[in-house]
This record gives sequence, structure tokens and C-alpha cells, in this order.
Amino acid sequence: MTFIWREVEIVDSDGVAERRMAMVPQTAAYARLAAKQYHVDEDYPLVPLEARSLASHNAYFAELNKGFDSLPEDLTAVAQRLNIKTIPPDGFVDSEHFRAWALCETGHCDVTEFDFDSVKDARVVAKFYRARNTYCQILVRGAHVTIKEAKSQSAAAMSKEPFEASKRAVLDLLETMLDVAKGTLKKEARRA
Repeated sequence: MTFIWREVEIVDSDGVAERRMAMVPQTAAYARLAAKQYHVDEDYPLVPLEARSLASHNAYFAELNKGFDSLPEDLTAVAQRLNIKTIPPDGFVDSEHFRAWALCETGHCDVTEFDFDSVKDARVVAKFYRARNTYCQILVRGAHVTIKEAKSQSAAAMSKEPFEASKRAVLDLLETMLDVAKGTLKKEARRA
């Protein structure tokens, strides 16, 4: 959530109004979220958030798309060579599907686990999640279900440091799958 530093009128318990500077949620939706997350008259530290570079963001997607286009259609040999068991049997729909898979594969994801009374119940929930998010990873082992959903890499959801770490992890995995030296995708994307 984002805030705006602005002058506001604050009324104390005696009804005396005073103009002061304050951090105010940028939108009504953020104000509602802040009301749930924060408590009145509590102290909260503010930490400056270093903005992400648009150039880094754009370079990432150029490298990702370049590498994705170089992947073989049949990934069976890649999966065997790297002992990866989570590659979708029909491959990846597009580079976004690959990116979500790679984020999950490299740990940049939210993990939810369920234990059910029956295998049937586990499969029902797995189908529900698959319908909700075609890009998540779902693992069913008996009556246990593990769901991995990629973290959003949007500027609003991920600050500079986590973005750079997840970006590097995804590109490193892609280069490993392509069996090329680290940094190859960056060089090739610059040439394009």
C-alpha cells in the first residue's frame, strides 16, 4: 500500500484542531486495508522503499522471453538432465506460465498445504485450485495437497531487492535449462 505525505487536520481528545503533516493512505481501498492492519495511536516505523528500475524490469522480460523462445518444445530431456519433476507434462503455455512455474521452482512463491480425510477430497481441492489459477503448482500425495502460487513481481507487490533476487533466480534457472553460461540471456537480449 502506498501513502502520501500531506498536511491534515488532527483533532485531539479536547476537540482542539491542529494542522500537521501525516502519512495518508493514497486510496480509499488502502485506507480500509490500513484500518485492518494498524491500530490507532500505535507507533509504526516507516522505511524508505527504494524504487525498482524500469530498465531492470524491462530487461528482465526481454531476457525471459528470449530464453523462453529458445526452450525446446519437448522438455523431457531437460527435465531428466536436471532431475526436475514439476515441469508440466504438456510444457508451458507461454512465457508467463514459465515465469510463474520458475518462481515456484525457485521458492519465490506462497505455499499452502492441506490434509484431507480422503484422496477424493484432495483431488476436488486440487481441481478447484487448478481452475482458479492455471499457473500454480499443485502436488497431490494421497490425501495431502501442496499448492505453490508464484509471488507477484509487480512493482506494487515486490520492492527492488526481492524483485532482483527473484529475477536472478528465474533467469539462472532458465539458463541452466538451456545449458548456457550465466549471463548469456542478458547478452543476447542486448543484441536484439
